[in-house]
Amino acid sequence: MISVIVPVYNVEKYIEKSLESIINQSFKNFELILIDDGSTDNSIRIAKDYLEKSEVFWKVISQVNNGQGSARNRGIQESSGEYIVFVDSDDLLSPCFLEHLFYVIKDEKTNVAFCDFMYIKDQTIPNELFENGKIIISSNKEILKEFLLRKFEIIIPAFIIKKDFLIQNKIFFENKVRYSEDQIFMWLCFLYEENVVHLKEKLYYYYRHEDSVMTSSRLSKIMGGYNGIKEMVKKYDFPSDIKEYILPRWVLGALYSCSKYMPYHQFRELYIGMNGKKLVREMKKYPDNKARIASIISVSSCLFYIVSKKLK
Repeated sequence: MISVIVPVYNVEKYIEKSLESIINQSFKNFELILIDDGSTDNSIRIAKDYLEKSEVFWKVISQVNNGQGSARNRGIQESSGEYIVFVDSDDLLSPCFLEHLFYVIKDEKTNVAFCDFMYIKDQTIPNELFENGKIIISSNKEILKEFLLRKFEIIIPAFIIKKDFLIQNKIFFENKVRYSEDQIFMWLCFLYEENVVHLKEKLYYYYRHEDSVMTSSRLSKIMGGYNGIKEMVKKYDFPSDIKEYILPRWVLGALYSCSKYMPYHQFRELYIGMNGKKLVREMKKYPDNKARIASIISVSSCLFYIVSKKLK
């Protein structure tokens, strides 16, 4: 059985469509666990009204607001399934999302598998896309390097993970980190799993909207992510050629993203707080031309900001 864990926080405009895509899965052997993370709107009432008409086994667990990572951890604790899937409460699933991931992780005898995803502009499941169904199996050293080099775009909700694997390796979301907690979680999954499976099908649909967490992040959250990545690098035994670049690469990505929506005075504060000049300079030998160029222009926060803001 699969446990589908859905953190819920003030998504009354979106949750019904998301639940509809879960209910309509071709794979029926799953439980649905909603973690009410201290919602103050009608999200939970709407969810209950909708789910009471379904035949799916579901339950709602309530907690004080403590962030998405904490809600997911609670979901793991409350789950009964052999496998775990996390779904964001405003996103949509292909009808065969659970089915395809279940058979991939089971047939390939792995603990970690993930599929591709696509961004959507409204809560509508795209028309059937051509999917090649190709399966890529990577060793942890291979997947760690590809993840570092950003060879693929990936999100935690596109994963299926064996629950025992998470428990045995003590892989949970950092409760104190509310920015890039997903990335820390993925680093640890890739570190501990010997063979990770990538299913080349776009089965998860990520809905970007003005209320989303990613577009509302603040300086304190981003600095929390920086500290979380920094602590992870210190604590865990990553291969040395990967370990040296994890934090600098993260800082480069965070600064680039923040340049798109932050005014310069906030960007500079972040640049200084994350030691951006020193860390991005360490990318001068990184095996990517854009990163090496960034290491040169990072000597000036103003120049880095102007160039990054103009880049697509």
